[in-house]
Amino acid sequence: MGLFADSQIDGLCEKVCSLLVQAGMKVVCDEMTRLLVAKGCTIAPDGRARIPKELIDEFVDLQKARLAKQRQQARAASTAARKPSQSQALMSCAFSPGPTRYYDYDRKETVPVDTEIFTQMMKFADATPEIARIHPWFRQDIPQEVGGVQNVILGLKLTKRVTGIDAINPKEVKYLVEIGEIVTGRPGDTTYLAGSQCMTPPLILGHRAAQEMLERARCGVKKYYVATMTMVGATAPVDIASAAVLATAEVLGGLITAYVVNPEAVFTGTAATTVLDMASGNNAMNAPESALLDGAVKELFDQRFGGHVSAHVRYAPNAKVPGLQAVYENFFGALASAMLLCSTPAYAGNGNLDIGGVGSPVQAMLDIEVMKSLAKLKDGISLCSEPISFEGLCETIRCGGDFLSSEHTLKHFRSVWSPQLFLRRQLGHDWDGSEKAILDRCNAAWKQNLTHYQPPDWDKEVLRALDDLLQRARKEFGV
Repeated sequence: MGLFADSQIDGLCEKVCSLLVQAGMKVVCDEMTRLLVAKGCTIAPDGRARIPKELIDEFVDLQKARLAKQRQQARAASTAARKPSQSQALMSCAFSPGPTRYYDYDRKETVPVDTEIFTQMMKFADATPEIARIHPWFRQDIPQEVGGVQNVILGLKLTKRVTGIDAINPKEVKYLVEIGEIVTGRPGDTTYLAGSQCMTPPLILGHRAAQEMLERARCGVKKYYVATMTMVGATAPVDIASAAVLATAEVLGGLITAYVVNPEAVFTGTAATTVLDMASGNNAMNAPESALLDGAVKELFDQRFGGHVSAHVRYAPNAKVPGLQAVYENFFGALASAMLLCSTPAYAGNGNLDIGGVGSPVQAMLDIEVMKSLAKLKDGISLCSEPISFEGLCETIRCGGDFLSSEHTLKHFRSVWSPQLFLRRQLGHDWDGSEKAILDRCNAAWKQNLTHYQPPDWDKEVLRALDDLLQRARKEFGV
């Protein structure tokens, strides 16, 4: 279902363009400002860069052409034969986009991530078969100028499941690309360079985001991912339609800037908005207003601005501790996204708490348990590869027998889903059915997984090259 009628979309998109043309975008970077002016932008008396309608249309036409090509390729790919996946991995990337704090379940407190915690979490992910990849955590006990490079390299030494990291320091971009080249042997590999060029609301391209865009172009990186992280009631109006105009303008303005810097690149974006909770002063992500706003931004891009923008990140419950609230918010995010975007619901919990800032292996095990039960639906109607014969079904019924003691049940009953955390037994001294009992089992489960950890087998030349790279980075940044 659409959030807006066609007539409403026309009016809202006109306002989006007018914001960029008339109000303009504040750009906190002289080099970027010069590039925009060279492309036809003008600087308003208040210093904001006004983006001409011609440049907006040029970028949108490019995105529309690329979208049409992608849809054609997708239709062709859908007809190709696909082999079923045999992977045990259910969680595509644990702890994305990288926590800075850790919830210690035993001590019942949240603490900054240090090297000891980082090491333990990398090992946990490697020893947990349901986790495909893990996002490097952000350690607080190392120099931040080269933190991204250090975190990726240490992560790789602990597990080959490490994924890319944000270049908080834009000058790290070249080193993160080089790490990819060392590990994969592919020139220009960006496996370990992740992150987005987040806009600063309202409608500001901050210095770090601008520098990161420029650095990507200098390093030959041809992918950009612009995010709006506006907050309803604080940096955006409580009026969701007006907030959608502002948030869409932020993403569009950022993408156009990336296009000016690197016109041959791939341009995508996302709406990862929040809402201000007036009762507490905190921001919330998995909330009805943020889901509606994210969906609205995606719809405006899909209908008028060439698509390539996603909605509702769904990885960031507001809960501060593991448990029911985090599961509820993860489910709400999945269902809200599916309802608004007419897509298949996908539970997206990945062990994160507090809008992605806190990581919890206890919550990760709880999220994995939910995913395991949902994964059984993919098996289809038959619970086993050898269904009972029709003759056997008729014979049991005629004889007035039962299926509990049948040979078929005895042979195949283990194929029925049996949860490991949400026990079905009656209450007793060893199981009181409480949330704490479930979380205690999660706490024991992740620690048990950790005992199976085996270090990765890397070629010595790869490890030597990574160490040399880290030394060069430290020398450049003086740390």
